[in-house]
Amino acid sequence: MTTIASSINKLFWGLLLVLLDVKINQLDILPDIIGYLIVVSGLNQLQPHSKYFLKAKILANILVFVSIAAIFQAPDIPISEFVPSNYSLFVLLFSTASGLLHIALIFFAVHGLMELAVHHNLLELSAISYNRLAIYLVFSFLALAAIPFILTIGETNTIYLLLISVMIGIIMEMMILLLFRKYRGAFLCQAQEKGV
Repeated sequence: MTTIASSINKLFWGLLLVLLDVKINQLDILPDIIGYLIVVSGLNQLQPHSKYFLKAKILANILVFVSIAAIFQAPDIPISEFVPSNYSLFVLLFSTASGLLHIALIFFAVHGLMELAVHHNLLELSAISYNRLAIYLVFSFLALAAIPFILTIGETNTIYLLLISVMIGIIMEMMILLLFRKYRGAFLCQAQEKGV
């Protein structure tokens, strides 16, 4: 596998681990830090190819530290027992801030891939990326913008709002992961054509 395809593969697997949230007795067996460390490793290899990868790497490093803090947060509170407080407000702000950092990471990583695609004459892939990134940004910001309303609406509406926000987030992340798979495949094909 070529270095570029291998690096993109690391982005894919790292972000997939971040997306997966597997808990056993409130213990996260796939903490986000593992995923972000894999992402940092992939971006480190891609960094010479575009300035956008360096920006993405800085954000991924910040998210490594943010994800360490997330490991030590209090256990999840059922919606029916949720009481607005300074702590719950802090958790919502923390979640929103980490969500914004993650969106920025995706933004710079995809821009780096687009620049890489243009450099390697994969113009159609770059155009697809532009459209997918625009959709990702719009819907991810909408999902994040819904979070503050959790404090102001009733329990039933909160459950629906959270469910919709989570589903939109998952769909958007999967769309980006599939895009990274396309890039990996395109660079593998190019390497095979050149006999590398």
